[in-house]
Order: sequence, then C-alpha cells, then structure tokens
Amino acid sequence: ACYWKNGKMVKLDCPYSNSSAQAIDIVNGSIYLCGFYRDSGTIFACYWIDGVFHSLNSTNQSAAWNLSIQDSESDSDVVLIAGQYDDGTDLHACYWKDGVFSSLSLPSAGSSQAFGIVYKGDDLFVCGNHYNPGQKACYWKNNIITYLDSGTCSFMGMKIINNDIYYMEEYNGGCRYFKNDNLINLPYPLGGVNPGASRGVCLFNDTLYICGYARDTVPRQHVCWWKDSKAMGFLEDNSGANTSFAIDIAVKYK
Repeated sequence: ACYWKNGKMVKLDCPYSNSSAQAIDIVNGSIYLCGFYRDSGTIFACYWIDGVFHSLNSTNQSAAWNLSIQDSESDSDVVLIAGQYDDGTDLHACYWKDGVFSSLSLPSAGSSQAFGIVYKGDDLFVCGNHYNPGQKACYWKNNIITYLDSGTCSFMGMKIINNDIYYMEEYNGGCRYFKNDNLINLPYPLGGVNPGASRGVCLFNDTLYICGYARDTVPRQHVCWWKDSKAMGFLEDNSGANTSFAIDIAVKYK
C-alpha cells in the first residue's frame, strides 16, 4: 500500500507482504488511510495513522473501503471506517469506530457492503448496498436501514456539504446521485442511459462539481465530470480501448 505526496510515493508499512490503501483523509495534520492486507491468501481490514499500521482484528475475511475522521475536542480524533466482513456464507456491511467493530442490521437475508460513513450531528450515517433480491442502494442511520433505490445499484460514498448529505451512486441505468433522500439524474456525456456512476462531489463558489464514469456501448468505462449537473465530457480519449474511473474531485483557486 502507498500514497503520493506532491508526486512522491510514500510506502506504508505493513507486517504482511501484500496490502492496499482504499481511502485517505488528513485531519489536524495527521494522515489517515484505510484498506486491507493479505495474510495466507485471506484479506483483512486495516488502517494507518501517520504511517503506523493498525489491524482491525477481524477473525473473518474483511475489507475497509472508506473512512472519515470526526474532529474531537479531546486529545485524539474519532476514526470511522466503513467496510465489510465475510461470515463464510455472505458479505455483511459493517463499520469500525476507533477500531471497535459493529455489524449493520438488515431486515432480511442477503449480502451487504458499506462504502461511506459520516457523522451528522449525533447521528451516524453509513451507506452502501444490500442484495435482496438484486443489489439495492441503501443507507443506515443509527443502524436503521433505508432503501433509496432499486435495481442494480449501490451507494459508493457520501459527503456532507452545507448540512446536506450527498450519496454517490453506481447504477446500471445511467448516472445519478441523491441529495438527502432526493434523486438527481445526471446527463450521460454521449447521450443515452448507459450504466455509470457518480463517485466524488465538492462545492466551490456555490457550484457543485461531481466526478465519476460512464460506460460506452462496448462496454468500457471512462472518466467524466459534471458541473451543476451539466455534463462536461470525458477527461480522456474515450475512443480507445482503455478504461478509467474517477473516485473523488476537488477544486481550488487559481
């Protein structure tokens, strides 16, 4: 596992030979990352604080997909990590708060995954998917599940902007996202309704920027972005055989 700082690679220590970082955040000068490592062919969730490795101590196969850091008035910040574990039959959505594991409840059987986690006030929100039947996008508020969509879809991340929660979605019928519980469709860059995903969002000068990908008819996926829900096109040559996707977006002053 590694990350890049100003173009220079920084390798992350891990007592195991294979590891991967999936998300990064910087709070109060500390660098937080989460991901997984492989031990004897099985993957386990982990995280790093300023390069120091921490296993999330799961006895089952597990992975950490995203994190958020709650700024605390105490000496240490609260580390929230969203992910999944495998009980040998199904995947289950879960999260860790300062390394303490919690499974997320489901109203019925089926696999589930968690890809985003945030606190809004005193309420804990986690988003992801549940297969029952088919993959449905959902979120948990204080461990109570709400389904916002049906069909083949999944929430891939979330962010709070101006006290609103934005849910980024991967969907088999087009590109879109949710603002709180409200669906907002995004125009497909080449027209049509091919599968796509919104993955990252930010607000700059009252303008909303979203990045993700859209699939062509081959199908191959290509990085694209939207500005106030207007399709701004692809960020690479979408005529070739390459595939690409974007995970997050940020805007700064020139």
